[in-house]
Amino acid sequence: MLDKLCEKIIEIADTPEITYDDKYAIIFSDKYSKVFYATLKELNIRFEYLDPDSSYEEDVIAFRNALADNLERFTGILKYVKLTKVVQDSITEIL
Repeated sequence: MLDKLCEKIIEIADTPEITYDDKYAIIFSDKYSKVFYATLKELNIRFEYLDPDSSYEEDVIAFRNALADNLERFTGILKYVKLTKVVQDSITEIL
């Protein structure tokens, strides 16, 4: 499910009809970012990326690229760990 959440965030970042201000607001909202980081915390998965803190566009692109770069790793980890029902439900709710 973490992989699907990452794919959804990447999809939002890649959608040309949405401005970067709106992409930032959606991706870094409680709906997506909070669930993403709660999932990582539950699974004890480390995730770091360079946050440029300069513009919404650069922030969205940096986060999107970091997700894409780590997607295969996340998928591999998920083969060996289980998410709690609470986290599964949180992810399902936003997908």
